[in-house]
Amino acid sequence: MNYFFLIAAVLASIHGYTFARWLWQKDNTIGAVGVSLLIAASLALPIYRMINAG
Repeated sequence: MNYFFLIAAVLASIHGYTFARWLWQKDNTIGAVGVSLLIAASLALPIYRMINAG
């Protein structure tokens, strides 16, 4: 079941990455960094949950 959350996070992060790249190209670096931090958090939480579940 935890793998489904990880797959959903990866699919959402692909969309977020393209948005962050677009923001970076439009010289909105604060927005791009913010979206990148959200991507990192959304990928880290399911991985952390899988590691602690044992």
